Amino acid sequence: MLAETFRDLQVTVSIEPIPAPLSVSRMTALVLLVNEAALNAANYAFRPGYDGIFAVSLRPHAGGALRLVVHDDGPGPVRASAEPPATLPAGARG
Repeated sequence: MLAETFRDLQVTVSIEPIPAPLSVSRMTALVLLVNEAALNAANYAFRPGYDGIFAVSLRPHAGGALRLVVHDDGPGPVRASAEPPATLPAGARG
């Protein structure tokens, strides 16, 4: 699923799962969270021509909780230029 999300980008996907069984409800929640993070990274963090890493790790935490860490090193979206356009559109006032 993640490979399909990044198919047009040069992104390496790294996954570090915990070696323990998860309930269906917990697994479903994790899949939804990771999928949303991957879609967000594909749309806003990475762009063609840049190599990158999308990493996911799941570790045990205190009290039986789990800690999900999602990280990317994408350059982020292209920022709009702060300079005004060289010419104004027709009908615009300067």
